[in-house]
Amino acid sequence: MPDQLIVSTDLLSLMVKPMYETLKALCLNRHRERGYTETILLPAFELLQYESAAVDEKFMIDNGLDKETTPSYATNYVILNTLGLLERQLGLGIELGLYPNWWDLHTAYWYRDFLLSALINVKGVIEEDMVQRMENEGNETHAERLSQQQKKTNPKSKKGKQSKQQTTSVQEASEVNENKKAEDFEERLEYTTLLLRRDLCRGVVQNIAVLSQAKLLT
Repeated sequence: MPDQLIVSTDLLSLMVKPMYETLKALCLNRHRERGYTETILLPAFELLQYESAAVDEKFMIDNGLDKETTPSYATNYVILNTLGLLERQLGLGIELGLYPNWWDLHTAYWYRDFLLSALINVKGVIEEDMVQRMENEGNETHAERLSQQQKKTNPKSKKGKQSKQQTTSVQEASEVNENKKAEDFEERLEYTTLLLRRDLCRGVVQNIAVLSQAKLLT
């Protein structure tokens, strides 16, 4: 999300408790985590969706942004986390054997495929917007640096000083690029993992459907 949205709104204060409760749930065993998620987390994130929508609207009004073209930053982030909770909740149910009949299991994997597809789509929208904003910010920062260097440059200054400034700029740009590459790798790995899990769910759904048509399931 844009830094300006985080600074100018109360989004962080709204997100603290649900995120804390999420970390708390991960410390529980699978049975207790499912119950905690159902009774505490999902209602909290449902309320948070309404609050995040109000945050987005306030941010757009305060900054004069077009609602049709400006992404709903806070809402998309909350939806992304909500989908992750739902998918994990369903996955825990499958692991715990709560769907003993093949038709129940077929429905559970079909719904998990749906949740993963929605998760991938929302994550793709968020990442695409993030890349666009980073490119815009990078261009603005580069233009500002060039402008500042031109203002500071004195025709009578020594060449050694200019060379030192150029070296510093190159080193800073190199560090930024290395950090960006590491973040990009993590994002690609997470995205690939989601795709793999979705394909596995689809394979299970198709496998059960084939076995059912062949009347091999009772």
